[in-house]
Amino acid sequence: MNRAITREPSETALSGSERKSLRRCERTIEKNLRSFIEVGNALAEIRDQRLYRAEFGRFEDYCQERWGMDRRYANRLVQASKTATDLGPMGPKPTTERQARELSRAPKEQRAKIMERATKKTNGKPTAAAIRREAEAFSAPEDTDADDETTWSDSEISFAASALTKSL
Repeated sequence: MNRAITREPSETALSGSERKSLRRCERTIEKNLRSFIEVGNALAEIRDQRLYRAEFGRFEDYCQERWGMDRRYANRLVQASKTATDLGPMGPKPTTERQARELSRAPKEQRAKIMERATKKTNGKPTAAAIRREAEAFSAPEDTDADDETTWSDSEISFAASALTKSL
C-alpha cells in the first residue's frame, strides 16, 4: 500500500542545534551512501530524534523523498549498523549491509565468533553466504553419541531381552 508523502511540517520546528544535527547527518548519508554503518547510524539518529519533522510528517516519507529508499530498507540499514557496531572495536566486521543482516540473525553473543570463522574460511573476504553458513554451523546441534540419547520403552526392552535370550 503506497501512502502519499506528507511533506508538511509537524507541530514543532527544529531548534538551531537540531537543524545542525540534521545537516550533519544528511552530509554523512550523502558522503557515505555505500558505507552502511555510518548511514545506518545517521538514519537512526534522524529517526530517533525526529529530525525530519520540520519538512516531513513521517520518517518513511523523509527516507523516500530525500534518499529514494523505503522505510524497510532504511530500517535494515539501521539494524545492520547496530549489528556491526555491537561487535566492538576488535576483530573482523561486516563490510556490507547484506553481511550484517546475515550476522544479525545469530544470537548476539555468537556473532563475533561467527564473523571470525567466516573471515578465516574465506581468506579475509567473507560473503553473506559464508556468514550464513557459519551461523548455521554454529547453531547446529552438536553430534552426540546416539546411545546417550536413546530411551527405550518397556516393550522395546522386553523384545530386545527376549531376542537376546533366544540367540544365546
